[in-house]
Amino acid sequence: MYPDNYHELRRHLLVLLKSDVHLHELGRYESIGIGFSEINASLAEFNEPHYSKLHVAVRFWDAWITARDAGWQKIEGIAIEAWPTLAKTILNDLEHDHQISDSYVRTHFDLTSTQPYLRPLVGTSATPPA
Repeated sequence: MYPDNYHELRRHLLVLLKSDVHLHELGRYESIGIGFSEINASLAEFNEPHYSKLHVAVRFWDAWITARDAGWQKIEGIAIEAWPTLAKTILNDLEHDHQISDSYVRTHFDLTSTQPYLRPLVGTSATPPA
């Protein structure tokens, strides 16, 4: 059984990511990322393996915010319209407390991946989402 702080962080991250999917779909891009700093700081304290899915989700969220701040330049090959779609796959996994299942997300946002976060797409078998 995981400590309460794991479940608390996971639930809070779910709420915030769901909100950002909704905001993105409404075109309210300026509001994406509210709560990121708090979650990121809280999660930094925990490096146990069961937290890995939360770290992947937060790194994805960070890249989403970075892409927005950069005028929707593709980050890791992700186009503006693909961010909420990828976020929904992450949300589904987090809701069921599963490891992140999307291979594209894992390849580009998992610390254990061979592709470090925000490194250009070179020689990867993963295909960027449309």
